[in-house]
Amino acid sequence: MNLTPLALISRVTQHLADCHPTLDRPEGFGRPFIDELHDLGTFEIFIPPAHGGLYHRYSDCLSMVETAAYHSLELALLIGITSSLFVLPVGRYAEAQARERVLADFRARRLLAGMMMTEPDYGTNIMGIVTSFRPEGSGYRLRGAKHWAGLSGVAEYWLVSARKEREPGVLGRDIDFFIVKSDQPGYRCEQLYPAAGLNSITYGLTQFDVAVPAEHKLCGPHTNIRVLYDILNRSRISISAIAAGATRRLCEEAEHWSQERQVFGKPLAAYEQVQHRLALMQAARTVCGAACSYAGALLDAHEAPEPFIEMLVANIIKVTTSDLLQSSAQSGVQLRGGQGFRKDHYTGKAFVDSRPFQIFEGSNDVLYEAIAAQLINEARKLGLRTLAESLARHPRLPSPTLPHDTVRDLPLPSTDSQVDRVLFGKIVARYATLGIVQNVAATSDPAIRGDLTESAVAFLRAECESFQNERTTPHR
Repeated sequence: MNLTPLALISRVTQHLADCHPTLDRPEGFGRPFIDELHDLGTFEIFIPPAHGGLYHRYSDCLSMVETAAYHSLELALLIGITSSLFVLPVGRYAEAQARERVLADFRARRLLAGMMMTEPDYGTNIMGIVTSFRPEGSGYRLRGAKHWAGLSGVAEYWLVSARKEREPGVLGRDIDFFIVKSDQPGYRCEQLYPAAGLNSITYGLTQFDVAVPAEHKLCGPHTNIRVLYDILNRSRISISAIAAGATRRLCEEAEHWSQERQVFGKPLAAYEQVQHRLALMQAARTVCGAACSYAGALLDAHEAPEPFIEMLVANIIKVTTSDLLQSSAQSGVQLRGGQGFRKDHYTGKAFVDSRPFQIFEGSNDVLYEAIAAQLINEARKLGLRTLAESLARHPRLPSPTLPHDTVRDLPLPSTDSQVDRVLFGKIVARYATLGIVQNVAATSDPAIRGDLTESAVAFLRAECESFQNERTTPHR
């Protein structure tokens, strides 16, 4: 394929622009549409050139996901699951023999792939999973059950997480990943769940008791929990691309509708409250676009397996952009009224489909608390007192430059209140994202319009103040 990544993204963009009738169908799109994506070379951008693909840098991958999200959240998620949770990790961590064979098969047969981590009794607590593996013959025996894996019953390849069975009933702490094929003996999808949205993405319960070749274990014979963190952090950061594409589309749909729709003899856009909602949506679009641009540069700078992306940065980008994606969808529906509640329109589908992104890759409430807990623990060890002092230890989070900055000197929570930690984590996330927006704007990045930076900064400052007010509200 004699294409550059940029040319491929342009080709996919043109194709998707003609596919809205298919993408907006309430029942979602089917396998023939996915075959068309393969024919276009969509997934080639995630595959290394050594294996026939076009991978050049991580930011190109984010651009492809952002393009897909502009046209369909379902499509962006499907591409994200297959790429971020399988193709890219296999290209990064699989042994050479397995990597060559699996990626060649993926390309030749136009397949789908995913990752299985969540278990019926272990969701957020991924370190407690009980899926196990033990040596058997020249490979391994893998046993367990997983559910809520995107593309259940559909994808042909999976990365399955498991812990080593050291003796009967005793599992090791490390988590390893294994490449598993859905057509091998002992693999069965037992049930599909009737999810509320994302109808093109199937979810369900899968049981397996399978033999796995030794070369299908990532990182060869060694266990490494940092592989898990690297995959999770990169996947969390990639949600910024989905949010950037979707908030851009939602904003454009809302602006067009507000000009076109007449209410009491004048367009919706003439009303102050409508202008306020549009301004909030534009601010969210600007923030998500800046976060995606920053994420691309960050991931490009971490191409080598070391050093890994810092979890604090990944968590902040994930929670902020997924929250703004969902709030933009809410405003989009509110502005369109009944038209926005239709299942066959981008806005109506986004209303439902955007919600799970606040749960995917770690529940936002949990991640907000984790953000606060990390800074609090560091502060206690190092004698730090304020938010600014704590963030200064994390150079990957640009420091905001604000007049009359009341947030930077906030003391870190001294109580163990979970609610207070979550609220403080929200302040940290918005304040750090504010620095990211200013950093991207300072580089004249085309992803963010200079005249919109000020309103985006004001929006994030207001969010910080709102969360701080909630922390001090007596009724809480």
